[in-house]
Amino acid sequence: MAAATNIEAFRLARRRDQNLGLGSLELEVWEGRGVTVNLSFIEAAFKFCCKIIARLSPLPSLLTLRKMPLPETPFVIEGGCNCHAIRYRIQVPEVSARPLNPTSPASESIRLPMIAIDHCNDCRAATGSILPTWMCVPADMMAVSLRPAPPVDPSNPRIPIVDNDGPWIPALEALKDGSSVARGSTVRWFNSSPKRTRTFCGHCGTNLTYAIWPMVQGYPDIFDTLVGTIDRIYLEKGWMEPERQCWWDKGIEWVQALSFNGSKAPRHPSSRVDESV
Repeated sequence: MAAATNIEAFRLARRRDQNLGLGSLELEVWEGRGVTVNLSFIEAAFKFCCKIIARLSPLPSLLTLRKMPLPETPFVIEGGCNCHAIRYRIQVPEVSARPLNPTSPASESIRLPMIAIDHCNDCRAATGSILPTWMCVPADMMAVSLRPAPPVDPSNPRIPIVDNDGPWIPALEALKDGSSVARGSTVRWFNSSPKRTRTFCGHCGTNLTYAIWPMVQGYPDIFDTLVGTIDRIYLEKGWMEPERQCWWDKGIEWVQALSFNGSKAPRHPSSRVDESV
């Protein structure tokens, strides 16, 4: 039965590559119910085979290992600033309860949250990263725990993380510009452009979220949350790999080359996911 269950945990799908008119192979892998699957050997073996076959024919060069999308079942992600004075928890419901991205193309149902690499000038400068990456989270899925800044102690600059820290406050109450709930905490805001607000920790300086007030019509309120602030235990999940590259038209050429050579995520000229490069 164990072998049968393992087999059910894998699906081999073949799709038509619309750009090249050639078939490409995708391998989708996820956890079977009640089964823990170690993917390291399978992934290494698959990639090794692709490299060997690619030397014999140009067609296998199209073979790619497709990373898992966000799980369809409910899941929780936690993260926060570098000194731990600001912690957040993202609780994502099952896929049918997640809102559709309003710009989803007719051929695809793209739901929120989604994870995207960002090539825009403003976010590059604000985060100090050549490739800021965001998890676009509906505000009602996110809660925040706020604590006073840790005492100044060069040998131990962070507050210990304790399980179930709290109280947990809805993100809309804690992170919206000028929130009274955040008084006395380390939450700070910067309006980087009209109606655009970024939050960061005033103690350690960690950039955390980006939000538009009011949000563009058709979208729910969203906190774009910097993926680098998510706890490592979650970042190590294969399904955390970005699924989109947005604002491609604003990108720096050598950064685009680095990004695209290492990521085959679809590219979009702006934040609209129904327009492709």
